[in-house]
Amino acid sequence: MSGIPEIRVRSRSGGEAELWKVEFGGMTVFDPETGAFEHKKAEELPIWLLDTDYDGCCFVPSGALFPRTEAWEVVGRALGGSMADRMQRQLAGSASFWFRPGRHRRIAVKTIDDRGTELLVVRSLPRERAK
Repeated sequence: MSGIPEIRVRSRSGGEAELWKVEFGGMTVFDPETGAFEHKKAEELPIWLLDTDYDGCCFVPSGALFPRTEAWEVVGRALGGSMADRMQRQLAGSASFWFRPGRHRRIAVKTIDDRGTELLVVRSLPRERAK
């Protein structure tokens, strides 16, 4: 299978700081065996990773999110609930934390599906702030 992660990049003013956030919508994959495209929603995938200052050579994750919620139920049982609830609020989902742009002004999002297939999408952050 091959495809591309679907992301939306948003900005906001935070006083003097320029801040950005990535929203992961899922990915569309092509299955060469069937010749069909299939859309996978974010919550169907085990993990997506964000590099907030991608240099074009090395992917260095700044954050990792685990959107598939049933996996958190297993973690919750193993940890007795309270810690897993906190972890889920911080690490689950389809939206990243707010971050400042890095020196390269480029982000990369990597997804890993159930088969271990890694897909990468790279976006440049514009110099002017979005209103």
